[in-house]
Amino acid sequence: MKFPVSNENKQNIMYGFYGIKEFPLVLGAVDGTLICIKTPSVDEHLYVSRKEYHALNIQGVCNSNNRFTNVVVARWPGSTHDSHIWNNCNLSMAFESGRITNGWLLGDSGYGLKPWLLTPIISPSNEAGRQYNMAHKSTPCVVERTFGLWKMRFRCLHIGLTLSPRRNINVILATTGLHNKCLDRGIPLNMNDFEEEAEIGPPGPQIDSSEGRRLRNNLVQQIFSQ
Repeated sequence: MKFPVSNENKQNIMYGFYGIKEFPLVLGAVDGTLICIKTPSVDEHLYVSRKEYHALNIQGVCNSNNRFTNVVVARWPGSTHDSHIWNNCNLSMAFESGRITNGWLLGDSGYGLKPWLLTPIISPSNEAGRQYNMAHKSTPCVVERTFGLWKMRFRCLHIGLTLSPRRNINVILATTGLHNKCLDRGIPLNMNDFEEEAEIGPPGPQIDSSEGRRLRNNLVQQIFSQ
């Protein structure tokens, strides 16, 4: 599992995302998903998720082919918000420091708008904004499908993990890598068992950066007003 850094890998991923709804320069779709766990003995209340069960909140980034390119799983209990996980992960820091450039991720309104993480427009006022939102909605939904495929392939993730916290993390990391291997080798999945990952629904929009607003406005005018 490796986030694209070479120009060739970036171009291939951008091309795949562009084919969904013609959204340019997308390097990945980011979102969080909950993995149910047994009731922990330490800091139990922190693990109670928005769905009111004990869980780990796993942040994943994927490409248009449902392949994981980054997973954050180290220490985040189910009550942790997606934006907090993002703001404290190495991938966010790589974008922030300029080590990753010339592209962006797509995330829902639970994330703060940044020049490298584009979110939907709340209540767009014109047709260009509505076109942007339509393309944005269709493109990053691939991450929800990726989570669904991953959990269907490894049913323990769907049913819930009952091991110790450290072993739960090992299982999650191992199965994300195995999911990618299965895609590489064309190992089929029984789609009769497939369930689309249900959107949890963020508690509300986060603080947007002025640079992110500027970039998104320029993108809307240059690409989606045509």
